[in-house]
Amino acid sequence: MLKVKRAHVTVAASVALALAAGGAIATATERGSRAPAAVPVAVAPYARAAGIVDSAGNMSRAKGISSVKRVSKGRYCVKVSASGFDVRTAVPQVSLGITKDLNVAIEVSRGLQSACGNDTKSLFVRTIRNNLVNDEPFAVTIA
Repeated sequence: MLKVKRAHVTVAASVALALAAGGAIATATERGSRAPAAVPVAVAPYARAAGIVDSAGNMSRAKGISSVKRVSKGRYCVKVSASGFDVRTAVPQVSLGITKDLNVAIEVSRGLQSACGNDTKSLFVRTIRNNLVNDEPFAVTIA
């Protein structure tokens, strides 16, 4: 009988703790003070920085990239946080996400760009569809 009673007490304590934690999360969410979910870390052991970016400029995975800003249609500034990174000496690689269109392209600047505030830590990426600048998903890697 004693073992059963301990089990009930343990279960009751676990339920109370879970409810209290859920209430704390709900309260934080209601007040709007909860921080946005962190971007999952990209597994890229041989890259200084890497990231997967959707057409709106949101990262789904990243390593060594602190942010991506869509500055205008099809134009993005990728802020690199990896130590020692300088856009003027870096070797960035970019590729488009999956698309059914054949007439698509992507370009990356290897120098300072006014669209990114001439920041030495920011890459400028431009995506194109049918010869017009257009929002497209892409991946970026920096060796």
